[in-house]
Amino acid sequence: MSNVINILCPANGIFYSLRNFFIVHNSFLYIQISLYIIYNVFCKRILPAVFYEELVKQLFIQISCFTLYFLQDIIVITRGESIITEDLRVKKTKKTIEYGFLDCVKKNTFSKITVKELTDTMMINKSTFYKYYDDKYDLRSYILAKGLTDFSNSIDVSYLYFPHREVNCYEEKLPSAIQPIFDHRKELMILWSKNMESNVFEQMQDIYAKKFLISLKKTKHKNLPESFQILNANLFAASAMQIIKWWFEISPNSTSKEIAHIITICIKSGSYDILQDTN
Repeated sequence: MSNVINILCPANGIFYSLRNFFIVHNSFLYIQISLYIIYNVFCKRILPAVFYEELVKQLFIQISCFTLYFLQDIIVITRGESIITEDLRVKKTKKTIEYGFLDCVKKNTFSKITVKELTDTMMINKSTFYKYYDDKYDLRSYILAKGLTDFSNSIDVSYLYFPHREVNCYEEKLPSAIQPIFDHRKELMILWSKNMESNVFEQMQDIYAKKFLISLKKTKHKNLPESFQILNANLFAASAMQIIKWWFEISPNSTSKEIAHIITICIKSGSYDILQDTN
């Protein structure tokens, strides 16, 4: 009987072959709809009703699945955009609070600054401030920790690995390392100021010395007595930090290349020679 039907309606065999292929491969819905139309036009009067019912059932399932997946994609995309938008808004708000805090510290000592003064400067509600920080001390701790981390990441003591005659290579690389520090000159000067009521400059100098000491222990100078290693680390850190401070406060028009040259001269005539002499 099926052979007779296939002979009477060649479209039937083609239809079911294509239909099964597209269903198995989870193909596009519109192709299945097209096949449904072909069936409805050419085969409906010849094939038993059960074939027609099965096709309608399968088509309904496919449409339902397609609709469900489509709605899920919309929800995921919408949520993703919402998360990104929220994340950007949070970053922008926190940046506003940070800059507002630094602006207040620039004008007044930290102990005299109130949350109301901060929120007025930032033009935000107190509820927004307390959403991200417990109090002004929490805000200061966050800003200082971020500043110290950024400063630590910018420190370069790679010259320790160079032979004496190659220290000039360090001078060539140093400008790109210290330029980002100068780019944050205004923020750093506020952090170093007495108004911050925290010894940030000394903390940065200690970070410099510790990083120097860690690098020193990985070079040929690692066999030096511990006391000499600490002395060299502190001398270099103090020298470098004073040069940077002088750059910021006294000679801001100097280029990073000029400052790199000064630091390199100090290295050659100071800590580097001490290291050579103590070997």
